Amino acid sequence: DLKYLPLTPEELSTYRLEKGDILFNRTNGSRELVGKCEVFDFDGDWVFASYLIRLRIDNARAFPEFVTAFLNTFWGRRQVEHVSRQILMSNINTEEIRALRIPLPKPPKQRELLARLADARAARRQKLQQADHMLTSLDGFVLGAIGLTLPPADDRMVYAARLSDARQRLDANYHTPRFRELQRRLQHLHAVPLSTLRRFSTERVDPRTGIGATFRYIEISSVSSETGEASAVDTRRLEAPSRARMVVHAGNILLSLTRPQRGSIALIDDSLDGCIASTGFAVLTDMETDQVKTSYTSYLWAFLRTEAARLQMLQRSSGGNYPAITE
Repeated sequence: DLKYLPLTPEELSTYRLEKGDILFNRTNGSRELVGKCEVFDFDGDWVFASYLIRLRIDNARAFPEFVTAFLNTFWGRRQVEHVSRQILMSNINTEEIRALRIPLPKPPKQRELLARLADARAARRQKLQQADHMLTSLDGFVLGAIGLTLPPADDRMVYAARLSDARQRLDANYHTPRFRELQRRLQHLHAVPLSTLRRFSTERVDPRTGIGATFRYIEISSVSSETGEASAVDTRRLEAPSRARMVVHAGNILLSLTRPQRGSIALIDDSLDGCIASTGFAVLTDMETDQVKTSYTSYLWAFLRTEAARLQMLQRSSGGNYPAITE
């Protein structure tokens, strides 16, 4: 997603990125994305966006890769979350970044730790590839079991929609041929709306007793899009009713509505019962009616993680650079 802009030689000299610079995310609507950082390593003329801060490290004392590796660890993230603030957007400023504390072993030890980290990352990539293959097979198994085949990719840029359909939703993305064909196939299978199977939980932390209390917290990045599992970060103090305050229980299904992991699905187990979750999630819980039983949770979780469900989420997503879906 490259962007180009005209710069004077003086501006380019001021904002040019050099190999070894660290790019640090200083502001975002999601608190867990503030503080993410990585070492820049591209050739050519590059400058950085306004929501980033450029850091240059004293290379005689530390490797940039070592600094980013530490800042992306649990304890590096805790420092960032401790000093960041949220007023509409979460942010951290330059002086606060300067004050972050970095353990500093001698360069040979840093090099050794980075080598071990590289080995661990390589092993992780291999395991993720194996897991991805298994999950892809599971996707095909679920769709095959219910008799649903996905429509082929369709790259047409121009297509027609009925006026009556466009009046309901004037959105070119929504009416793409592949999405419409998927809806036709689902209708042929007598698929039912999700709302007839699960309701959206509205359980919140009671502001009269919850503000100032600490809870285990599930953030957007805590849900793995590869495995469909969720994990809780350390306890977090609830400062205001407007902050993340959705209570989740065993058997609930979390569905991420926003980037970066739009559509990631997690089934909450007993170990996460009573946690609070980011407001970037929809929380699906049981509904008791005469027509619908509540024993389909595992199947529902499996189907929602298939390509058929993800395509439906993509069809309904909106928001330009920050697409999202709603309940």
